Amino acid sequence: MSLLQGAVNLYTRQAIREFLSNTATSPNKNHVIIFHCEFSSERGPKMYRHLRSLDREVNADSYPKLNFPEMYLLEGGYKEFFQTQKVCLYAF
Repeated sequence: MSLLQGAVNLYTRQAIREFLSNTATSPNKNHVIIFHCEFSSERGPKMYRHLRSLDREVNADSYPKLNFPEMYLLEGGYKEFFQTQKVCLYAF
């Protein structure tokens, strides 16, 4: 479970592939994806690039279409976000 309300933890390439195949066909096409890790210096950017690459590959015939055009990397990572945005935390 993630500490951010509504967050989905996708930390492997396989999880990213499954997310793309399951979510790209959903009727709600207004997905906003925010990648992060503790500092957004390694894992977050790596998974961001991986999903963008897969999304481009899936939509190669209809470039520049993307299933997930709104993707972001949380600047400063979860560590910086947590220090300033505690109101967004999931209440256990």
